[in-house]
Amino acid sequence: MASIGTKVDISQFPPPDSLTNPDLAGPVQLLRSGKFDIPIESLTGVNIPSGTPRGTVTLPLFKGAVKTPSGLKPAWYIILDAGNQVEAERLGVNFSKKLPNAGDAARPATRQADGTFLFGSGIVDFSPNRVVVSGPEERAFPPTTAQPGSVGDADYSPLVRVD
Repeated sequence: MASIGTKVDISQFPPPDSLTNPDLAGPVQLLRSGKFDIPIESLTGVNIPSGTPRGTVTLPLFKGAVKTPSGLKPAWYIILDAGNQVEAERLGVNFSKKLPNAGDAARPATRQADGTFLFGSGIVDFSPNRVVVSGPEERAFPPTTAQPGSVGDADYSPLVRVD
């Protein structure tokens, strides 16, 4: 197999704009619905020392409901992305152009009069405890024991299509 190329010295590539003008780099908060516990402007360091606050974002938590054979059960959710740009801007979340292509991978929900979602199906069992036990010291992976924590049923998906 042969390949053809040109050798270009690294000196021919200029440094990134953010290295020559620090104002061009910095924190950007794309998820406007979230609230940082410290000013985002203070999160400019790349190599933050261990133990230094890095900032925590708090996201709105919504309570909806999911239909089950035994009736409606509470369903808690957060919204991170929307496949409709107008809705994404209204909600202060990321716009995902490809999210509508999820098709059957997204479970259906309807928006109720109060703005919450009613999910047609899909629940998660949060009762199991996650267990991971590494393999022997000389070969830690694969683990000798691995048991998932929360487990979604066959109808659950973290992706939702709101009608």
